[in-house]
Amino acid sequence: NINKSVFAPRLREADSRAFYDSESIMQRMFNKDWVRVVKQDRFVNFISREAKKMPPCEKHGKMEPASPQDILESIRKLCLANFREIEASFTYFAALGTGNPFAMQLNEYSEFLDSVDIPDPASQRIKRSDCDTLFITADFVEDKKSKEASLNESNALLRFEFLEVLVRLAVAKYGGGQQTLDPVEALRMLFDLNIRPKLPAIATEDSNTFREKRLYNEEMDNLYAENLDVLRWVYKRFILREPGALRPKLMTLDYWLYFCQEAHLFSSLPSFTQREAKLCYLRSQMMVQDELLDRVRNEGMTFIDFLEAIGRVADLTTLPSEKDLHQMRYRSLLDYYLAVERAGTGQEAADLKGPSGAPHPARRPSAGFLERKTRPLAEKMKPFLDMLFHWLDYDGDVKIEYSREHLIKTLKAIDKKIADGGNER
Repeated sequence: NINKSVFAPRLREADSRAFYDSESIMQRMFNKDWVRVVKQDRFVNFISREAKKMPPCEKHGKMEPASPQDILESIRKLCLANFREIEASFTYFAALGTGNPFAMQLNEYSEFLDSVDIPDPASQRIKRSDCDTLFITADFVEDKKSKEASLNESNALLRFEFLEVLVRLAVAKYGGGQQTLDPVEALRMLFDLNIRPKLPAIATEDSNTFREKRLYNEEMDNLYAENLDVLRWVYKRFILREPGALRPKLMTLDYWLYFCQEAHLFSSLPSFTQREAKLCYLRSQMMVQDELLDRVRNEGMTFIDFLEAIGRVADLTTLPSEKDLHQMRYRSLLDYYLAVERAGTGQEAADLKGPSGAPHPARRPSAGFLERKTRPLAEKMKPFLDMLFHWLDYDGDVKIEYSREHLIKTLKAIDKKIADGGNER
């Protein structure tokens, strides 16, 4: 019964008031974004200028000039119908850079454009430089005294600004009489000819799929429940705070990446980089209605989000089974990962063998975000938690074996030291 599982807090924590990102929350997110788009006078004036280029159309039995209000409403409906792809692609490409992954930087914007084949060096309207100009236009904040302006990162697009730039890109590529005079038709062409068919599959992966097919099941609930006390202390340990200050309520991305580093995930897991860590973080967050005015929740990770995120990490990696460890004759799981860490990357890591001479397990075909999974997540999660707890309990002495009590005691001691005004070290 999921309503009584470790995942139950999501019913009260998530804006969707559900275990999944519902169509209702998607529509409410879109409505917030769209209101911000049409509050921009520059955008409304842009649509009005495009409307004047269109031939008269029949309305109420007579020919009338094209209405900017009608065009805006048609654009709204078209964007809403494609909003799941818009939101997913924004999240994916914004995460690729080194900056704030909740806003799309220029380099990541350019990567998005290239992936869906929007720039045209032979065009007079949609060359790379034209696309960059549209980025600057959409990023411009008109009311610099508003509360929203104070939260809007400069030189980067928030999701509502990404919506605006898509419309401007569509008109630049297909509108203005090139293939149509209608901005709505130009946007439809952008979705049909560029965005939908050309976006990489990983950019449009639905977060709900992992939850439904991999996470929400009795085996995972039991496994997390058995380790809930340790996992709560791990989560607390990495909600860092200033010495002597109150603890923040949510884990931030920076602290998640710090957790991945301290837990040796980057050095122990093949092909697990900051990119994968960011995607696991972002796709584990439940959607928040207002990306600006509810920024703390939009950018933060709850404890249940954290449980999902470590599940996603385990699902995309290759971990040794007990049988593998026995065949390689490692004394413990920690010995195995110490050998992996010492080998680093390159040929030495690829040829790594255990003390028995048996090779380390090769990367499984099911490892990765999109690959078809062949084992239940709980089967992979058990050795992952074992590895995680071993690393967090490790103090440099390989002879010390992991124990739940010792790890919790260590985490509590670090937390008290910070609360008393000391450094976590």
